[in-house]
Amino acid sequence: MMVTGGKSRLESLRLAMAAVSDEASIVVVQDCIRPLTRDDVVDDLLRAVRNGADAAIPAFTPSDVIKCRSPDGSLAHVGREELVVAQSPNACRALILHQALEQTSPDAFIEETQAIEAIGGRVVAVEGDPWAHHIIDDIDLAATKRLV
Repeated sequence: MMVTGGKSRLESLRLAMAAVSDEASIVVVQDCIRPLTRDDVVDDLLRAVRNGADAAIPAFTPSDVIKCRSPDGSLAHVGREELVVAQSPNACRALILHQALEQTSPDAFIEETQAIEAIGGRVVAVEGDPWAHHIIDDIDLAATKRLV
């Protein structure tokens, strides 16, 4: 199912969840900024939720060197081993997502799995795809066009 979004991510999620059948146990949230997501990634997300996670996201370990900037402008190395690049779409238990949207403040999260984490939900990662670029500006669009 496809739902027209709202003026904010929270409004879009609430509109989408209102359209979901009460019988749905799992929902997949795709915000269409990642059009190159492979079907097998979605299959892995669904499998992770069916196996007990409250939500699952595709993610991969960054290949770049990562630094953390201090308030004074100095940099400190951050090990890549503990970090992942989170992608979309994500799969969530429908009931948990409903609860998370009801129990968290609209400005308390950037995306829905953060809201699920905030209410104590378990979010896991499946292997993401570094080629599944997000498209939010002209540079992203140009890079993605070169891939296809």
